[in-house]
Amino acid sequence: MATPLCCNHDAYSIAFVFLPAIDDTAVPCIRYGQGETHRLAPVVLEQNRPVTVYFGPLVYQEPPEAEIFLCRQGKKIFRKKIRLYDPMIFNRNKINLPYTWTMYMASCFRLPTDYAGTPISLAAYQKFETEFASRPSDMLVSLGDTVYLQESQTASRFGLQNRYAQFLNFPYLRQAVSDSRVVGGIDDHDLGINDTLGSSYNIGLARQIQQEILPAASYPIANTICSLFNVGDLTYIQVDDVSHRVLDIETGLYSSILGQEQLRWFCNALSNASVLYGERAMIFVIDGKSWFGTYGGQTYPFCPSELDVILHTIKTLGLKNVIHLCGDSHFSDASFYPTTDGNGITELRNSAIGSNPRKNINDNPYRIPGSLVDVNNFGRLVVSGSRGAHSLLYEVITADGIAWSWTKNQ
Repeated sequence: MATPLCCNHDAYSIAFVFLPAIDDTAVPCIRYGQGETHRLAPVVLEQNRPVTVYFGPLVYQEPPEAEIFLCRQGKKIFRKKIRLYDPMIFNRNKINLPYTWTMYMASCFRLPTDYAGTPISLAAYQKFETEFASRPSDMLVSLGDTVYLQESQTASRFGLQNRYAQFLNFPYLRQAVSDSRVVGGIDDHDLGINDTLGSSYNIGLARQIQQEILPAASYPIANTICSLFNVGDLTYIQVDDVSHRVLDIETGLYSSILGQEQLRWFCNALSNASVLYGERAMIFVIDGKSWFGTYGGQTYPFCPSELDVILHTIKTLGLKNVIHLCGDSHFSDASFYPTTDGNGITELRNSAIGSNPRKNINDNPYRIPGSLVDVNNFGRLVVSGSRGAHSLLYEVITADGIAWSWTKNQ
């Protein structure tokens, strides 16, 4: 049985994905302090079929901690103490209390068990384990290539699930994936072999397994791994840069990355954040590929028609705090794309925690000087303050410690 993965993205309930080893029925339960046990609706367990079990809604109490557990035949088969979040912090009301929301992010989780031409360094993984143990987070965000699918794995459900089980059971990740709400961003390796387009072999099953193991809050578009959710006044928008990618064979550029329907939904999601929180809305866009860097040849500058729509939407809405989070490149950097009145779009490209780094790549005219980190790394992002007055701290962390940091005020 793989390590249970914490997947729910809101602050008022919690969910875990299990890979059951047997067929049975289990009962989720919640207990606050020494109080009575609250039994929730039973769930059916089916051998080797991922099941998502929701615990909640959670009731805030002092001390702000509860125990959740899963019972089978009267015995606990899973138990965990969880943090309770005060709803007064996140609800949209007249009380505007300060809060802190932390997240780690990483991409390109190649493992030693993957087929590769060169050995995989474990140093960044080992550093991540110690960092998370000393500074745990509320959320863990994958920026794509969460798994590296091998040709032998893509033909069957068991093969695809087994690669995710390797990810969940990797010793340096186990605490983080079960203690921190995981957001599963995607890129090409998640849905195919390498540099895949929307018509890759068995992409439908690959997408289905990804959605079962790393479920999003919701999926507004069929056959697409996109999602929208909020934590307080923070807006998260996840997009799928693979399922609708189309190459224009006449120009060698891409006629589509997001596709018309998803692009329209994404721009409307930006508008939704603007309506709810104004032009100073804090928006995090989770993506696989860079908006501004060109390395790899599959990034958004190679699909200028869609990139122009995205940038035009942000400029027209006057949004001042759009943070684009992406991976893929096997190096990290930060970009600032100016819009108007000294404002602009910040891109934090974070890669790679496991795959071999690429050195001295200069592909980005908007790169912030000094931000290039071309050894294995991961990121830590801290949002603190109250609604409409947040500050951000971003750290790029390597095996040797913090390699680069950046701050921003809303």
